[in-house]
Amino acid sequence: MAVKIVRQGNRGVIRRLEMASKVVEQIVIEEIESTVVDIYDLATADVRVDNGILKSSINQESKGLRGEVYVRAHYAAYVEFGTGGLVDVPSGLEDYAMLFKGAGVRQVNLPARPFLFNNARQQSKIFVDRVRRRTKKYLQ
Repeated sequence: MAVKIVRQGNRGVIRRLEMASKVVEQIVIEEIESTVVDIYDLATADVRVDNGILKSSINQESKGLRGEVYVRAHYAAYVEFGTGGLVDVPSGLEDYAMLFKGAGVRQVNLPARPFLFNNARQQSKIFVDRVRRRTKKYLQ
């Protein structure tokens, strides 16, 4: 048993779907760019500043359907999650945080000072809401 959709008989519908698809993709691209900027702005506002190295190592990049906020400072995870007995890892980031687990050679207890992941999680929810709102008429 098979179902066959013939393009010729549905040209108008297919054209409208193709147009809607392009519009929806553009909306998603715009919202990714906006969300990356928002996460970057919040992260740079929330990061603890001693000498400014960590803050200046926060970067952002958007291209098409991909956006990223990243931190180049090698110690960023220790500020984000804390160290020693004061580690505080948000749910869902345990595996990632384990990449930065020390060898236990020396005990340094620094409290977590989150600046990136909480903001990213919050802005990701806002991103989904904005995309839903803006694309609703195209996806009905």
